[in-house]
Amino acid sequence: MNKGIWPYVVVKDLSIAVLYFVMMKYNLTNETYSETTRSNFPGAPEMDPVAMVVAALYITWLPMLADALLLMGLRRVRALNPATIAARFGLGMALHVPMAALVLVAVAAHWVTPNAAARISLALSFLVAGLAWVVVSAGRRGAAE
Repeated sequence: MNKGIWPYVVVKDLSIAVLYFVMMKYNLTNETYSETTRSNFPGAPEMDPVAMVVAALYITWLPMLADALLLMGLRRVRALNPATIAARFGLGMALHVPMAALVLVAVAAHWVTPNAAARISLALSFLVAGLAWVVVSAGRRGAAE
């Protein structure tokens, strides 16, 4: 499972910020040009895909490291490799809860009410986490060696 931890962590943790940046760039929630967003995030419409990934890495590198360490600590748990795809998908979503909680705590610490794009990107990141775990854990039986 150690081989699959980093791709899983990177994909699921970057998805929160990248999805948010995509929604803001293309104004998918009609918030990009509001006064609040323009004052807090004026460069949203001009971001290119490389800038989105780099900014997401900058924002999430420390939480990604903590998330990977947590998953490495769980690597011997046999329940991390369920037999069915649905169970793996659900497990991938469940393993994403600590990162999602960290994001919510970080947002609350700054007394910022998450806008619709932030809430939607957080919700969609659970789907990405489930799919990423299905892909990463494919073909494994029992605990990782």
